[in-house]
Amino acid sequence: MDKKISRSDKEIVIKSFVKELYLNNACWTQGKLPKGFDYYFSEEPFRNNEGKVKQQVYRYITNSDGSIRWIIPANSKFPGFLDLYNSSGWKAKLFGVACKLLFRIKLSFLIAPDKFYLLSTKPILQDEWLMKKDFDSFAVFTGTVGPNRKVLFALHKENETIGFVKHPISIESSLLVANENVILQFFKDTQFEKLSIPLGNNLGNGDLFTNDMRRSKCKSEADFTNTHASALQELYTLETEKLQLENSAFYKNLKNQINNIYEDSKLPFHSEISKQLHILFESLNLKQELSFSWAHMDFTPWNLFVDQGNNHVGIIDWELAKPRVPILFDAFHFVFQSQILLKNQNFNSIFKCLNDQVKNKPIIEDLIRDNDIDFELHYRLYLLYNISYYLNVYQDQVHLHLQVNWLTKVWYEALFSQASMTKSRTFRAVFIADLFQSLDNKKYAWLHACDTKIEEINLNSDIDLLVVNSVQKEVMEFCKTHVLLSRIHHVKKSFMTTVELYFMDGSFLSLDLITRLVRKNLVFMDANKVLENSILNSEGICVPSKKDDLNYLVLFYTLNFGSIPNKYKEYYFKMEGEMRIPFIKFLNEEYRMTALSLAQMFNELHLSFFVMRKILLKMNLNRGFCFLKNTLNYLIDTAGSFVLRKGIVVTFSGVDGVGKSTLINDLALRLRNDYRKKVVILRHRPSLLPILSACRYGKKEAEKRAANTLPHQGKNKGILSSLVRFLYYFSDYLLGQIYVNFRFVLRNYVVIYDRYYFDFINDSKRSNIVLSKNFVQTLYSFIHKPKQNFFLYAKSEVIRQRKKELSASEINELTGNYMQMFTRFTNKYENSEYHCIENINRDKTLQKILNHVVPGL
Repeated sequence: MDKKISRSDKEIVIKSFVKELYLNNACWTQGKLPKGFDYYFSEEPFRNNEGKVKQQVYRYITNSDGSIRWIIPANSKFPGFLDLYNSSGWKAKLFGVACKLLFRIKLSFLIAPDKFYLLSTKPILQDEWLMKKDFDSFAVFTGTVGPNRKVLFALHKENETIGFVKHPISIESSLLVANENVILQFFKDTQFEKLSIPLGNNLGNGDLFTNDMRRSKCKSEADFTNTHASALQELYTLETEKLQLENSAFYKNLKNQINNIYEDSKLPFHSEISKQLHILFESLNLKQELSFSWAHMDFTPWNLFVDQGNNHVGIIDWELAKPRVPILFDAFHFVFQSQILLKNQNFNSIFKCLNDQVKNKPIIEDLIRDNDIDFELHYRLYLLYNISYYLNVYQDQVHLHLQVNWLTKVWYEALFSQASMTKSRTFRAVFIADLFQSLDNKKYAWLHACDTKIEEINLNSDIDLLVVNSVQKEVMEFCKTHVLLSRIHHVKKSFMTTVELYFMDGSFLSLDLITRLVRKNLVFMDANKVLENSILNSEGICVPSKKDDLNYLVLFYTLNFGSIPNKYKEYYFKMEGEMRIPFIKFLNEEYRMTALSLAQMFNELHLSFFVMRKILLKMNLNRGFCFLKNTLNYLIDTAGSFVLRKGIVVTFSGVDGVGKSTLINDLALRLRNDYRKKVVILRHRPSLLPILSACRYGKKEAEKRAANTLPHQGKNKGILSSLVRFLYYFSDYLLGQIYVNFRFVLRNYVVIYDRYYFDFINDSKRSNIVLSKNFVQTLYSFIHKPKQNFFLYAKSEVIRQRKKELSASEINELTGNYMQMFTRFTNKYENSEYHCIENINRDKTLQKILNHVVPGL
């Protein structure tokens, strides 16, 4: 028996050289020539041929699993199979270089050591092609496993590629190749500027020849760029129409695909994906109108040749293409396929790429606006269609390639996130529900919940969980692996771990996992007893008993010299009088108080601080060795807090009236409330040094006069006085940046500058300075380069409606200068980011800013 080439590979080899009509006249032998056949294949040289028929020798290269990938004639003098290889990654490029070198030094057998022999008494498939195409060699790619499998040939003439042939080997692939032929004929006379499409030529027998359209400067790009977006934008201009979803062929195909999904399959995540697909499909509004246009349907790096210099894309493999597909389908597909198959990225990374490379790209923003596109809906339809299509393909396959595991995992996570959004919940809310579900039968208690239902938790609220150590570890693992999480940061102390959770939709949650109830080195409650006394609320969530919960609030806020927040006071005030009496009695006896009501008790808690402390010190958990251990833990925690976590610096620039101050205040509010960040806003400079007029009027009066004086009204025109003024402010930056770094940045503040040093470069007149722009810009080398820098701009007429300080020409000139400077700085300072944002819609502008700032928190 043959031990090298598998039975399935033998079938593929035969189909690669023999017309379908003569497949029954072909066989594999062991160097023999049995009668009754016209085509013989063997891994050994043929014997008893007597020179009647010349045998052909082919070498082949295998995949990692041993299956045949490429086939070339044994006498090939160059690696023509590289025409059939996607070389976008560095490993692929290195492989290509190695192949070319080995062929050049005539060691090609090291790349393709295995071979087989072919002997035929009738013309093989390639002989018939020679009647229509002039070539002297070829290379074969045996195709990807599956029902749509086809064999791809690269035809060569004098070591140059003249084109490619698609040879279908199944009914499904025959239909696809036929569809591509129709598509290419349809586009044959269409003139494109930003994209090109190959010319198709039917060779008969269902085989399709396409010309080689690669250019010398073309390459495959793994990221979705402006060039890709421009090509799609031009494709959409051919035919765009509005249709109700239920009236589209796209919807009918989608419905059939989902109905054809098996209830059970060995495909990874099959049941979960199928369930989510049905949930998402049922949530669609069939009456909603969408924008439809042409789609390539397999718009991926390996099907594209990009010439960035000429802003041009060559697109091949049009076999899946069709009209009337929701716009942006190809953009979504490019990101998913490239990130999964080329980079093996998880859904978190892909979701970020969708925003960075697609949604926030100006060309795509124009498409969305001009065609009134609901981005989220079009994205959802892409997921439904693409996943259901390939689920139908893969569920019947016996042998699945490794990448199917990658695909299905990401599909499940993507569908899960969408199913969550259809319920109008933030990812934070979904996570909280999942978290409490994962805690079933675990030892925990949700502190100061006050009968709050989990779907009613305020967006600005943290969650404090009292847990045992083993549960703390389990929750940490749950957090790290949750599919909706964008990133996670945690700070561990001896008594608790604070977990900061950033979700892919921009929402945020701070989660405290508390194992001991401690204030400094003082244990104020026995955590184990609190857990033992915990009860289930109406949702089945573990919470402390009402007595323990009130005791916790009283001790926590009193020992921290704070007052109990109103929401907790109101919760206990709403209790019926008879229910409050035991609590008042307990606290009076426990802490030697004489309060007649909860209101009186809450107001007088600060008077009981020393009594409480004295009582707590008598607890066994605060005596002897335990006290020493508590003190040591406190000292270690305190020392650990000095291991500084850096904050970031953000700057805003723009002409007066563009809306900087409003957006700065919006940003500061969101960072404080949503992300629990300490924020400081600085005006123009660090202000370690006072403004110059303070010497004359005093600091307060000088600041008041400066605030009431319009900018650009200074009358200074002297170079010397400008130099003195500038050097004074420059000194403030030099010294002040050190102060700001230690005072704020190294203490995890977000420092926001309302204007920065850039004003001295582009708008020095605003600061009553007249100096060379180049001189001022050169000195920027000595100034701290903030991480995020935003230049806000708007049309001059919009700005002048708000402030008429500058003329339209002055506004346009300043805007142009800032944009040019930000472009230069983007190329020069790689560790800083410079963004120019047109401030048309306040909410959208704020969201764009947050998209850049939040990942750096």
